[in-house]
Amino acid sequence: MRRTDEQFDELLRDMARQEDTPLPPGLDERLEQVYARLDFAGQTVKKEKKPVKRKIFTLARVAAIAAVVALCVASMAVGALAFSTERVVEVPKEQETIEIEDGGFSLILPDEWKGKYVAEMKDGVCTVYVKSIYDWCMAREGFHDENGPILGQLFYVHRCFDEPMTKEEFYRRTPWPAFFLLSTEDGTYGLTEPSDVRTYLAAPIDYNSINMDDPEVREYVAQTEEYEEMDGQIADILLEVDGKIVGALRQNGKDGPETIDLDDIGISLILPDEWKDKYTVVRDDERGVYNVFCKSVYDYCVSENLFVEDLFDEISGEFPIMGLLFTVSWADDDDASWTMVPGYELAHTEGGSYVMTLTSDVEYPFGFVDPETLEPTEWEPDDPWLADMMREYPNASLEDLVVMNRDYLTLYYSIRDIRLVLNGVMANALGSANG
Repeated sequence: MRRTDEQFDELLRDMARQEDTPLPPGLDERLEQVYARLDFAGQTVKKEKKPVKRKIFTLARVAAIAAVVALCVASMAVGALAFSTERVVEVPKEQETIEIEDGGFSLILPDEWKGKYVAEMKDGVCTVYVKSIYDWCMAREGFHDENGPILGQLFYVHRCFDEPMTKEEFYRRTPWPAFFLLSTEDGTYGLTEPSDVRTYLAAPIDYNSINMDDPEVREYVAQTEEYEEMDGQIADILLEVDGKIVGALRQNGKDGPETIDLDDIGISLILPDEWKDKYTVVRDDERGVYNVFCKSVYDYCVSENLFVEDLFDEISGEFPIMGLLFTVSWADDDDASWTMVPGYELAHTEGGSYVMTLTSDVEYPFGFVDPETLEPTEWEPDDPWLADMMREYPNASLEDLVVMNRDYLTLYYSIRDIRLVLNGVMANALGSANG
């Protein structure tokens, strides 16, 4: 006859009272594991028949049996323990966690990362890799050294600065993509990401230029896709401090400073905060030139099809008639033409330099904002100059023109505050160094 839930509960209580009663098959091992985890006021639970211990053990046995039953029900491995009424028991699943002991915090990784990552601690830096790329590199000569694999790094967790600082100070002084974690008396911890490509194939993948029939290429593609997927989930990692979850990294600040990464020449430009969402980078692949525009002006020109072609015979394809802030390009040592316009030398190498050249022409709808105050210019409604200007900018209101002027001048005046990062080392702001 099948027992009811009440009868079964009473059976468990009887078993707990009678210490020598054998447990149902399969529960002995689990019960011993639960005993080891139970802590009753720091006392050791032993199977002794001394009266002073008897009550403690009885409580332990009841608790242990109840815990084992819950585990069995949750895992559906109930065996001889069958309930006539379904019971739902929530058991917290094991979380993927990286503990940073010297910082006193942990990182709880996305559940889907299980089995997909490798974490290594060396010299105070925890490096987290994509496991498939880690294993691939470690199995091949030339793809690893004494520091580990040369590819596959997702991020690094370490004490970035040996001094406490606020989140704002951290982002202001960090020259690479990063998340602020926490600040202690000894320093400030952060999660920093690589500033260059960490996969065998460049990401994003150009599927039109690869041979997917090649098994090795398919392996590279799978690794790269996995890397991109995990990289996109870094902001979902949870920060845990003193046993309490502070929140996801995306809630703990911005994803590093505004940065233009010129990967093929090894240079990064750290932009002022006010540049966020206000600039557009267009690369001329044919000549290896980076052109940086004021976004609102650029978007207006694109919407109105306002382009010039082959500007000065140096820019291929179509080029907006306004909005250019600066260009980064290569200049030979014997070519001094770039010195004839405003600009900065970013890095000198054998045979020439990478230079930033600023525009010397008006690159925005002129006259709608006072250049000193950035406040709208006063207009007379019947001003013929205003009427002529508005005819030059179809489908744009005065408000649109004011926004374009203000955006452009705000960015242009702060170019000198851009910071240069060369080979991972951050220099001073451009305006304080050269130019």
